Amino acid sequence: MRHELAEASYSFEHMSWLLLHRRVPTYTTWALSHWWHKGSASERARALSYFANKANGVISLLAARDIIGRAAELSHMYGFDLWSTFSRGSQFRVESMMIRITKAQNLLHYTPSKNEVAQQRAPECIALVMEPESLFYPDPVVVLDFQSLYPSIMIAYNLCYSTCLGILAEGEGRDNSKRFGCARLAIPRGLLGVVSGAEAVTVTPNNIMFLNSATQKGVLAQLLGEILETRIMVKQAMKSPEVKQQPALLRQLDARQLGLKMIANVTYGYTAASFSGRMPCVDLADAIVATARATLEAAIRLVNSSPQWGARVVYGDTDSMFVSCVGASRQRAFEIGKEISAAVTAMNPAPVKLNFEKVYHGSVLVSKKRYAGWKFESADSPPVLEVKGLETIRRDQCPLTSKLLRHTLEVLFARRDLTAIKAALVDNCLKVLADRLPLQDFVFRKEVRLGTYASGRSAPPAALVAARMMEKDQRAEPRYGERVPYVVVAGDTPQTRLADLVQHPAQVLANAPTQRIHHRYYLTKQLLPALHRVLACVGVDVWQWWLLMPRSDRTRKPLAPTGALPLQHIFTPPALAKQMTLHQQQQLGPVQPGHHPTNNRVRIDEYYASQRCLLCDDVIVLSRKTRGTVLCAQCSSSPSSAAVLASRIHASQRRLVELSALCNACANVGADADAFGGLCCASLDCAALYERLKAHLQHYELTRALTNNA
Repeated sequence: MRHELAEASYSFEHMSWLLLHRRVPTYTTWALSHWWHKGSASERARALSYFANKANGVISLLAARDIIGRAAELSHMYGFDLWSTFSRGSQFRVESMMIRITKAQNLLHYTPSKNEVAQQRAPECIALVMEPESLFYPDPVVVLDFQSLYPSIMIAYNLCYSTCLGILAEGEGRDNSKRFGCARLAIPRGLLGVVSGAEAVTVTPNNIMFLNSATQKGVLAQLLGEILETRIMVKQAMKSPEVKQQPALLRQLDARQLGLKMIANVTYGYTAASFSGRMPCVDLADAIVATARATLEAAIRLVNSSPQWGARVVYGDTDSMFVSCVGASRQRAFEIGKEISAAVTAMNPAPVKLNFEKVYHGSVLVSKKRYAGWKFESADSPPVLEVKGLETIRRDQCPLTSKLLRHTLEVLFARRDLTAIKAALVDNCLKVLADRLPLQDFVFRKEVRLGTYASGRSAPPAALVAARMMEKDQRAEPRYGERVPYVVVAGDTPQTRLADLVQHPAQVLANAPTQRIHHRYYLTKQLLPALHRVLACVGVDVWQWWLLMPRSDRTRKPLAPTGALPLQHIFTPPALAKQMTLHQQQQLGPVQPGHHPTNNRVRIDEYYASQRCLLCDDVIVLSRKTRGTVLCAQCSSSPSSAAVLASRIHASQRRLVELSALCNACANVGADADAFGGLCCASLDCAALYERLKAHLQHYELTRALTNNA
């Protein structure tokens, strides 16, 4: 699924929900072992059913994405066995297609050794990626993109191994040979004059000579031309009413056109693979890039020098350009985009074509490959937020940053209201400081590649979490490239290293009453920098907003009473949890209302910390004597507070029962299971788990408040 979808988590449970819309419970290895070795017959049957359902679920996931069907179609199209579609890379696929043409023309593939590949000169040409003007653009911005630029360049200018005459210079030695990729190219003396006299040579911007298609048709040009023509035919066939009525045939044709598209896009990479390439040629790769760069630069000059459009290019990236139409309406922007597309296409040889894709009416260009816009595909179509490279779509960011940045962009483009953006930021920051957001919003998921990190340097946080998990259970070793979740918790001192603050979400859930999120880290290192990079383009200093923001913090939650540790029974075996509880009692003594047993040292933040009243939500300034208070002075003295607390306790109990019934139905547990325990589902991809924790802690705080008030 890593090659199929771009998701932050690729667990079986998340994929089942995403593709099959089916919730699947997750049981710990301890629970499964206990059911199988020491459980009853029904528990042994539950363990067997769990693994059987996972096996059937894998088959269902393969069918949902038509993995086997598409692989069979690709195997038939490329001409190799089925397993090679999964195990072999793109170079193997390109070669299998090229062999069909080269064999008919009595041409052989040159196979250089690793030493010859290493001795090849370094590439000199790079694609054009302009540094954008980092601004907010309220006027329409037209986005144009060359259709399959590199394959089109190879076809239009006949760029191929078989047509390359080397660099525009005299050869060396008796055979007049020149350096050509990993080998040497020998051209008979006098041949160049005869060929160039017939005007049959094309010289690319980096001074590499190629024969034109009239003299000799290149293998790559022939291959790519047939691929693009076939893909157009397949896509036209997919639109016919007869094919639409046959789902199996439609899936087969769709797999075929995707395979053709992939081959066309990776052919340039085959020529430029200078490290692990099977037949790299730096001269050919540089010629393709240089010609494509010159094509894009010529299109940019045409736009900037044409007064009839009154537009200018503000950003260009490899095969696309962003054209700002200052003062133009949205309708006029669509007209300008079509005119530019037609003019640029006419000035280039076929099949090089510039497509007019969309219009951003409201956009932000932050930096290279990082931008966002309010996309319109037609003048009357509804707008859609499109983001590239920013934290909203980055999978290594926590959901807190992604959600708020997306909301900020939507408000900025749709309403252009900075006051609403500031209000949303302040509200979310206060919620973070008050522990009012679920733990799910603070979870990072980053790839781990154990065995590739330098021994003398500290490993990334996700790798540290994975190593700690393996110390407890060797079966917890992540696969290569697997995304491991972790959160950053608050430390005892501000000088605590980040490596000592990262923990697995399961560990934080099990110790929820004694741990809290590192608020400052998430706000000052994740949320605020991401927002500042975007809003700085509008002229807003987010850090100034942060300095003027009211401070509100909460003290660490006290330990829960014995036997009521929220969700600890899920992630910790009951026997070990009982030992932990007894150890806590021996070390800290019995937990009393208002007592904070985690630290006996006096810290300055204990004199200035604050929290919210459970009833009226007013800020309570805590002191050393009143740090266990959960109600303000007015609510504590009110005679109706007890009745209100009792009502809320009843509502929290009802909420717990509802969540428990939901989880029990998903986990196939009896309806009479205890709402406060008895469930071993530990799926970190399910929102119900975090809701249960939130409801459990709320129930505990309300119960403690009622006890103190009484």
